[in-house]
Amino acid sequence: NNGGFENGTTGWSPSGTAKLTSEKASEGNQSIKMTCDGSNQGYIESNQIDVEAEKTYKVSYKLYIEDQGDGNDAQCYALVYAFDASGNVISGGVIDESGRWASTGAWETISFDYKTPTGAKSIRIDFMHNAVAGTSYWDDVQITLEEAVYADVKKEYLNNGGFENGTTGWS
Repeated sequence: NNGGFENGTTGWSPSGTAKLTSEKASEGNQSIKMTCDGSNQGYIESNQIDVEAEKTYKVSYKLYIEDQGDGNDAQCYALVYAFDASGNVISGGVIDESGRWASTGAWETISFDYKTPTGAKSIRIDFMHNAVAGTSYWDDVQITLEEAVYADVKKEYLNNGGFENGTTGWS
């Protein structure tokens, strides 16, 4: 609900070197900045977000790597934790490592699919810049339910349902 950090860190809990900043933003005026010196880390976690069990969600965010201390691995990760109705963690950890190899000096959109496990009632999204020297900015976090597109009651999946290939397959 505050994926662009325009309402500060409402809905998020930053720790370590993670700080709200207006130095850079992909959209709007604010983002989260994490600066690491090689011995510390930046970390921010969302509040728990209600979900449906056994459904696929697309998580996307924008990442800007200002510099990488070792030149090739920014050590930026996305983590997802799933919780049951009692608030107990039922799965979790590093889900996406794409941020490790993000381009330096430009905003990059990173996305991944996450299927909630059986019994999941909520998830938490965490972002981490882990220990390697460098600076990263995080912005525009979005979580959307991926719904299948069906052709008819036989539930045949459509080809080109997103129209990425124009109207090929449609009349």
